[in-house]
Amino acid sequence: MKFKLIITAVLAGVAGQCMALSTEGPDKYIFKQEPQQANVAKMIANAIANYHYKKTRIDDSLSNRIYIKYLNKLDKSHVFLQENDIKAFEQYRYQFDDELQSGNLDGVFEIYSTFVNRLNERVAFALNELKKTQSLSTEETFLRSRENEKWFTSEGEADEYWNKRIRYELILSKINEHGDEQKALKIITARYQKLKRNIETFKSENAFESFMNAATESIDPHSNYFSPKNAVGYMAALCKSMDGIGVTIGIENDYPVIKQIVKGGPAANSGQIEVNDRIVAIAQGDEGSFEDVVGWSIEEVVAKTRGVRGSKVRLQMLSSVNSPANQMKEVILIRDKIRLEDQKVKSEINSVHYNNRDYKVGIISIPNFYLDNDAMQKGEKDYASTSNDVKKVLADFKNQGVSGVMIDLRNNGGGSFKEAVELSGLFITSGPIVQVRDANNKVMIQNDPDAQQIYDGPLTILINRNSASASEIFSAAMQDYQRGVLIGEQSFGKGSVQRIYSINELLKQKDADLGLLTFTIAKYYRVNGSSTQLKGVTPDIAFPTTIEIKYGEKTMQNALPFDQIQAVSITSVSNLERILPKLNEHHLKRLHTNIDYKYWLEDQSLITKKEGNKKILLDERSIKSEQEEQEESDFERYIAHRAAMGLAPVAQNEKRPKIETDFIKNEGLTVTADLIEKYKSN
Repeated sequence: MKFKLIITAVLAGVAGQCMALSTEGPDKYIFKQEPQQANVAKMIANAIANYHYKKTRIDDSLSNRIYIKYLNKLDKSHVFLQENDIKAFEQYRYQFDDELQSGNLDGVFEIYSTFVNRLNERVAFALNELKKTQSLSTEETFLRSRENEKWFTSEGEADEYWNKRIRYELILSKINEHGDEQKALKIITARYQKLKRNIETFKSENAFESFMNAATESIDPHSNYFSPKNAVGYMAALCKSMDGIGVTIGIENDYPVIKQIVKGGPAANSGQIEVNDRIVAIAQGDEGSFEDVVGWSIEEVVAKTRGVRGSKVRLQMLSSVNSPANQMKEVILIRDKIRLEDQKVKSEINSVHYNNRDYKVGIISIPNFYLDNDAMQKGEKDYASTSNDVKKVLADFKNQGVSGVMIDLRNNGGGSFKEAVELSGLFITSGPIVQVRDANNKVMIQNDPDAQQIYDGPLTILINRNSASASEIFSAAMQDYQRGVLIGEQSFGKGSVQRIYSINELLKQKDADLGLLTFTIAKYYRVNGSSTQLKGVTPDIAFPTTIEIKYGEKTMQNALPFDQIQAVSITSVSNLERILPKLNEHHLKRLHTNIDYKYWLEDQSLITKKEGNKKILLDERSIKSEQEEQEESDFERYIAHRAAMGLAPVAQNEKRPKIETDFIKNEGLTVTADLIEKYKSN
């Protein structure tokens, strides 16, 4: 099968599953396969076997992985399905390879039907429990996460868990409503009534999408299937053509969860929202009432976050599940279009005082690697692209007499592969930049496209754990050529390349609406032969911490492995290796007395604080006390940080202005000044 390329893109994530029903019997829901889904399934099976980078054999081993992944997609938290359901499903563990290749997905839809019926039963149970008087002050404990627990062994065990879950939700809601139990009851009841209505909208398309993603993600995490409905939203997000708050939302345990934050969007600019924060309620404008959105579908939640540009939306949110106190926070955002302009190169010039001298350092911030492909294809000379815009900035820096340049790639998740190569070429005269190996093991070397070096002075590059893909290509090239000093954290570790295909085109059904397929088709390698996959790029100047944070590609299931190929010959452009030890020595000495570094280490510790399977005491007074203690601790830490920065204190009940400090950027500037001195002395 010949694949027709529709769009080329480097992808960093996937939109969450949205659910939407087929036929309803008197007591249960029954979902049936739609005719066109058989052809799509067979096409994807063929692609997995013959066109994916791994060219995976479709056999019982793959079937087993798909089976496990499918169950996790439906009930990852182990709160709906029961042990006897799993025993009944066992007949399909080694049958999904056959179902994929034949296009007959009976087992897929049988499992999905059972799941939806279990979900429906649990919602009915919850609504019935909410009609009863519930004790909110007990010595009982509630296991908040069942992900690592066994499936329920009986209806009674499931009932016990769900009774405790209802009481836990009531306690949290009552505390949030300042002790108003009736209001809390009304909110939680409405939440489950909404979920009940949502179940009635489920369609066979949702079962098919869940299963096909279980199949593709069993190969690697960046290969995905998007149903026709979700494909529209996915492409709109890629084109950044929506007025909203600049986030990607998924659903976990019925909660809308922040999966990704768009740099330059309202959510990112607020500084109050983090990945894995959960949305509990949404209100419009200054006076609108909050609507509880737990149990809503993704489409419904997203619809509430979108609106007229410039309008206000208020979110009630819970911090990620790692936060022990589960305190509610209110975030106010102004909707805006996520424009290309927000994602473009930005520059500034800072004066850095170092060793009794002042140095002009130019900073170039690159949120992503972009390219106006249409304008380029039309032959426009001044088309928008990362490399073109950086070239203009460098010319301006030269006119203003900067002594050194620092490029900020923090939180840059990638983008145009071509632009990563073009940007690298601005800083070297000539030579190979990156190697690419395709599914047929053919290695292609991407070279600097011209022999013109735009900037040859001192160069530093900031990276962090969210610098991925194209960012890693550029950073690795600068490091391998000893052209620039990398400062920050180990990068993300995504060394694969994806393409997006229209399934309509693949099946030659132009009038159909069959969705999209993203597929991993290659891996890239540094000029030294090493892949950035899993390992990422290691900075030359790091910020030491004893805390191990789990992040990046290496945390993803079925991620492609790290490997190496033959290196290509290059000529280093400087002897940075000789001066790096001194740069590091000076850097570590400064960190020892840096107040911001102390608080940064504490922040890293808070990120890694895991609750695991902590049991929560189902006692309103105890949970409220824990929240108050956490609030007091957070406030004391905030005041201490303000004092250390020479800022005036604020009262506990006052709005807390964000402490505007970017110590990693500031330290990067100092390292750049130190590098400038070393250049002068050499």
